Order: sequence, then structure tokens, then C-alpha cells
Amino acid sequence: MDGLILAGGMARRMGGVNKAEQLWQGKSLIQHAYQRVAPQVERVVVAANRINDGACWPRDIYVQPDCFCWRYQGPLAALEAGLSATTAEYLLMVPCDAPRVPVDLRVRLQRATSHATRICYAYDGRRHQPLFARVHRSVHEPLKRLLSNEGGSRRVMDFYEQQGAQAVDMSACTGAFMNVNRLEQLVLT
Repeated sequence: MDGLILAGGMARRMGGVNKAEQLWQGKSLIQHAYQRVAPQVERVVVAANRINDGACWPRDIYVQPDCFCWRYQGPLAALEAGLSATTAEYLLMVPCDAPRVPVDLRVRLQRATSHATRICYAYDGRRHQPLFARVHRSVHEPLKRLLSNEGGSRRVMDFYEQQGAQAVDMSACTGAFMNVNRLEQLVLT
């Protein structure tokens, strides 16, 4: 299993800054996500569309740009970029703006689902958290077809439903799914 950190958004609610490079508790958001995911996987891939300050990024990650033709089409385009960058059977996917990713996310997702489940994702007790997921590479071709189709929905949950995804109750992971969407959150949390 490889890790995939999603860092390709436009950060509109942050005024367009590179969200991955914003500091929270003295480290960039990308560093927080990396430090929590890396011990759980063989290799970490980051789906990104820009890197402004290389000093904020961990040195041993592989950055895969979103496919130019699918750039800014959301998390599904980033997932496709991650699947294109790895040969691993599974990806453990997390967003870069979640500095408290569970350090046992992989184990929790694996333990709660069968090996035949192609996609499983976190449910925090109140909301689905589809960007915290274990994704099997067999969804790569259907994902490419969806992204190539001009009329298809780009909503993550729509794609997950088509693939028979399973939600995993992680309500015991209090605060783990906090995500930073506004600059003021960097100071308050």
C-alpha cells in the first residue's frame, strides 16, 4: 500500500494560497499529513498542482502533478494522478489540510472491511469523510472513464457509490478529521 496526499486544490477559502505550505503548530500542513501517513505505507505520493516553497515539503515524497487535462477537477482527478504514479495494490488517501490524520487509519480501514472492498472511507459519526480512504487500483480505469466523460459527476461520493464503497465508523477518532480551510484556523486550532 502506498500513501496519497491530496494537495492540488485551489484553496479559494484561503485566498488562493498554497494550502499545503501553510504553517500549523510550527510545521506545514503537508509535513503534518506526511508524518502521519508515511509510517503506515511503503511510499508517499502527493498529488499537487504547485509547489512554491520546497523547504516546506518533506524530502522523500514523490510529487505527481494532476493530469493537465483534468487539472482543478477536484479530488477525483488527484486520485487518478495518484493511481497513475504507483503500482501498489492500494492507496491510503488523505487530504493535506488534515493535520490530525489518524496514525492507525490504514489498520482501522483494513480491519473493518473485507479484502474484496475496492473503496472504504471514514465516517466520523456525523459526516462521511471520503478523502480519508483506502482505494484499490481496480477503480483506476472506471475513474479515468469518468474524468474523460464531459457530462459525468465529479462528486467523490457519487463515484464511491458507483464502486460499492463502504463507510467505516471512526467516531472514536475524536478530532482526527479536522480540516483547515481558512487562514484563521491556522492560529485558532
